[in-house]
Amino acid sequence: MLIKKDKRSLYSIPVFSFFNKRFVSIILKFFGIIHIIVLVFFVYMAVALDKGEIKTLIHSVAQQTYWFGKMLTNLPIKWSNNISSNHSVLNISIAPKDYQLLMTLKDAAVKKEVYLLREYKRRFPVVVTYNDDKFDARIRLKGDSVNQHQNDSKFSVRITLNNDTFLGMKAFSLQHPKRRSYMSSFLLHKFTEKENLLTKRFNLVPVAINGKYMGIYNYEEVVDHNMTESLTGVNNIVVVWHDDEQFADFSKTKTGEQEVHSKIVSDYYHHSRLVTQSFNEVMRDTILKKDFERASKLLNGFRNGNFTASEIFDIDKLALWLAMTDLFGSYHGAFFNNVKLVYDRDLDRFYPLVWDAFSENAWASLGFHKYNMFKLNWIYRPIAESNVSLERITKQMVSDQKVMERYLAKLDEITQPGYIDNVVESTKSEIDDYMSKLRLDYPEFKMEDEINRIKDNAYYLRHTYLYPDFPFNAYLSGDDNLDSLILVNRKPVPIKIISLLNTTTDNQFVAKGTDAGFILRNNIPGLPGTPTKVFFECPTKGCFDTENIEDMRIVAKVLGTNKNTSVKINNWVAY
Repeated sequence: MLIKKDKRSLYSIPVFSFFNKRFVSIILKFFGIIHIIVLVFFVYMAVALDKGEIKTLIHSVAQQTYWFGKMLTNLPIKWSNNISSNHSVLNISIAPKDYQLLMTLKDAAVKKEVYLLREYKRRFPVVVTYNDDKFDARIRLKGDSVNQHQNDSKFSVRITLNNDTFLGMKAFSLQHPKRRSYMSSFLLHKFTEKENLLTKRFNLVPVAINGKYMGIYNYEEVVDHNMTESLTGVNNIVVVWHDDEQFADFSKTKTGEQEVHSKIVSDYYHHSRLVTQSFNEVMRDTILKKDFERASKLLNGFRNGNFTASEIFDIDKLALWLAMTDLFGSYHGAFFNNVKLVYDRDLDRFYPLVWDAFSENAWASLGFHKYNMFKLNWIYRPIAESNVSLERITKQMVSDQKVMERYLAKLDEITQPGYIDNVVESTKSEIDDYMSKLRLDYPEFKMEDEINRIKDNAYYLRHTYLYPDFPFNAYLSGDDNLDSLILVNRKPVPIKIISLLNTTTDNQFVAKGTDAGFILRNNIPGLPGTPTKVFFECPTKGCFDTENIEDMRIVAKVLGTNKNTSVKINNWVAY
């Protein structure tokens, strides 16, 4: 009789049986460790953080996990892109002992967790090679915040050429693309160029140091009179707030609360020195020095309240800068210590340069702060908040009604449907070239995501602030006058009250005392709305009687915009 042996699985063989048990044990231990880590994480959040901090931490972890996963899954594409790339590499040759000292300065600053003060910005001679061309130059560490600029394999540096220019630049910075939010700052520059506002040279370049490939960096031109001369033919100076004293103070603080206190007490906006970029060159030139002294008087007069914005700025260029930085949510570049002002000696006026679209966003364009997008929503924050000093320059700018109206008109123009697509289409070749370089290190990013973000911004700005459904509330005045109403602005934008309309008869009655319309002042976020009494030339008896009020509408529009809206009147006394 034939006896068949029992069939056994592969893992029933002694060797594989041992492997199977060991493998399962390892997997169980791994997930057990993960479980403990997650448990400790949630216990820490529950004990140490409040609800707001928990929400922020969870969002940050989720965002970083998402982009880390995207990075891993795109590694094969990254390797393929680098192999097939034909982009020229910028190589920085530096003597070994100088490079070692440069790294010692970098590591010392990171270890001390201080701001990058002057003692860490020693310059070293280098040779920059690009497309077989060689340039003698000097290099130093760059940036104010060590954690943002130096605590990374792609640390930030400033390169100044000795007797030549690189791609037209006398001096430029190299930094991690995340410091400029990868795609956002590039598009901000392209959009601004299309509006004919002067912009610095800004793009991507593969970088190597002493032949070691470091990856893709943003290069960013240093804005000074050399830049303005090379781009316009006129060497107009660029004026900035000197922030060395500010960061020297910050380096002495031990807590975030102390730094906030330093900002409030020292008031760096009003008390920091005004200087120019490439200051020593300017002071050695008779004409440029005279320009600087004139520019200093104008700007000091402005920040002290002796001049209005329309008296010292080119209003059209200022309005474009205000509107375009709103569209991109680039509030970081609107802080006074990041504002770069070109002084036009022929017009005796200033105009700002767009700086960056950075928004504390290290991973993608998706993490921008909506609440810091529209300037009129955040520049009026209470004095106790940490950035109040940083925001004062924009607050002073829009306090001028001429500037405010031109700014909102420009924002109306650039948030119109179709505007973004038109600019993108006209710059398609430049965008494609930029993205081909960005994908060498970051194939996970798509320009479509950034364009959609900007479109979302445009929709938000347009429908929430420029054309809101309910811009203000209107009530009966509550006194014996039959020709007045109480209006309460709901929005941080000024509203032009055009007329009172009887929808039954189509009769319109203008606000008394003005032919151009009454301006309802903007509401300041965080403060109660101010009830404002407005009188109308209404010859009809009992204009605001209960039986007539249903037919009455207030015709108005946000200052600077093109389309009117009509607001219904509430038939009761509220104030």
